[in-house]
Amino acid sequence: MSVIPWLAGLPTPIAIALFIALLMSVAQLFLAGVLAIKGRSAMRHQPPIGGESEYLWVFFVPALNEEVTIADTVQRLVDLKVTNRVMMIIDDGSTDDTPRMLSQINHPDLSVLRRNPPNAQQGKGAALNNAWAVLHERLSTDPRWSAFPPERVLVTVVDADGRLDSDFADAVAGHFQDPAIGGVQLRVEIYNTWSVLARLQDVEFRVYGALYQMGRAAWGTSGMGGNGQINRLSALDDVARHNGEVGEAVPWRDRLTEDQDLGISLLACNWRAGQELRAAVHQQGLANPRRLLRQRTRWAQGCLQASRRIRVPLVARIPLLAKAEYVQWLLQPIIQFYVGLMLLLSIALVVVYGITALPFDEPWEVAVVLFLSLGGTSLGCIVAWVRTQSAGLWRGLAWSIPYALYSWFMMPVYVRAMFREVTGRSAWAKTAREPLSRPT
Repeated sequence: MSVIPWLAGLPTPIAIALFIALLMSVAQLFLAGVLAIKGRSAMRHQPPIGGESEYLWVFFVPALNEEVTIADTVQRLVDLKVTNRVMMIIDDGSTDDTPRMLSQINHPDLSVLRRNPPNAQQGKGAALNNAWAVLHERLSTDPRWSAFPPERVLVTVVDADGRLDSDFADAVAGHFQDPAIGGVQLRVEIYNTWSVLARLQDVEFRVYGALYQMGRAAWGTSGMGGNGQINRLSALDDVARHNGEVGEAVPWRDRLTEDQDLGISLLACNWRAGQELRAAVHQQGLANPRRLLRQRTRWAQGCLQASRRIRVPLVARIPLLAKAEYVQWLLQPIIQFYVGLMLLLSIALVVVYGITALPFDEPWEVAVVLFLSLGGTSLGCIVAWVRTQSAGLWRGLAWSIPYALYSWFMMPVYVRAMFREVTGRSAWAKTAREPLSRPT
């Protein structure tokens, strides 16, 4: 390790462990740069706006105890600029005022699917699969729907706090003119940004969509999110057949992050997936730190479950760089856990033994560490604002350090997720909604 001055005096095992963490950080920064370049290419080749009337738009809204948001969500679906629309609200055994509120909404395009115990509350994937099965039944019997073949039926998943841009369909429709596209993910934004913590989640989603997702779109490997994913029905049917070879023949499997699993399945079935930045789905952020850490722990544990499917990108018909990026995405909780552990080790070496494991002797060494620590978040923030807003450069730079601190605040998430996965604990209760209006 003599080629790296600040590792030269450390015991060999510790030096090797820190060197591996360094390599991981460099690789992640390199892949982020690749995605920034690929995303720029994808932005230049966005499909034209228009053509929504060629498709049947089916909205799946899973709803479990959503009395705070459900009326607002349904009204916003009604107000969308969509020619052919079906709204399927899946009341997954709600015990609050949700059923009564839904019963008071009378609209010809609205169907409420009531799930009762013991079938209810078996996870979001189970609720979506129920709607998928009912949709197939009605496509074969309802003349309003049967005119559309599965390849022209677009299933849009909207969470019960979701607010789609009114003209989102025209922005998305062009993607599906390419018959190889099986799914498209909308940009996700947070609407209750009066909370600083929710605002940082907005930054997080902007970075993820504009940098990572847009870069993957050039390869057709964009992931599906839990809110604002639009999937071609024929692609969902392909995924169901694929899943049926090893388990139940349904699109959404019983996973903590069923949306991520679906995206992997689309790749396994050779469908391409894209990202749309010109339209967004707006959702609630969490203003309570404890609720946020709990939610992100569940997501991280879901990603650990998804990492078991690492063979999918390795054998997929995508470029080598796309394979490498997809693999590091699946391994993100493990990588973040390891890098965080090495940071703690470095601090412990200084505090306990007085051994400096981080470089502070030369200015260039400090610059390298700062670049590795803040370069990725700065790049992500700059790209996010440049691609979604005017005057984005300076605003992106201004958010880079708060976002970096927010990212480190999330470090306990990976430790807890790893512990839960190793100990076989996968049950999670639903995260409560925040109030719709700004607190006074």
